Amino acid sequence: MFALDSLRLEKGYRAWKQDLSTDYTVLQGGLERFVKWDKPDFKGKAALLSEKQRGPAKRFVTLVLDEPGECDAPYMSALWHGGAIVGETLSGGYGHRVDKAIALGMLRSDFAEPGTRVDIEIFGERRSATVQPDAPLWDPGNARLKS
Repeated sequence: MFALDSLRLEKGYRAWKQDLSTDYTVLQGGLERFVKWDKPDFKGKAALLSEKQRGPAKRFVTLVLDEPGECDAPYMSALWHGGAIVGETLSGGYGHRVDKAIALGMLRSDFAEPGTRVDIEIFGERRSATVQPDAPLWDPGNARLKS
């Protein structure tokens, strides 16, 4: 299970009840590609259209720890920028193929740009991390997956 979790973190695959839940919207989770906007009407469509127009308050991000410690980022660790909490981690682990400590999180939209640096509070210790581009860390073009 740890190996599968490591592999999914490298690909940015979300896990139900951890990375995806009813606490976050489809747009916050980065899953807009699965919404059929031309469908006549579905439950929550008006709310999603409103959120799409104004932009989601939070965004799903992949973070790479600049200097990993002994522990992975646990579920719901605070993401800090300066003296303010700007998000939370959802998953954390080590990506053995990319040789990096990875955390998936939900971050305020104004801090979700690739290259933004935040701190992850891991068991009382803050560790710096960098927001990654939206593409997976491993095989971003899915060439290996499609071969």
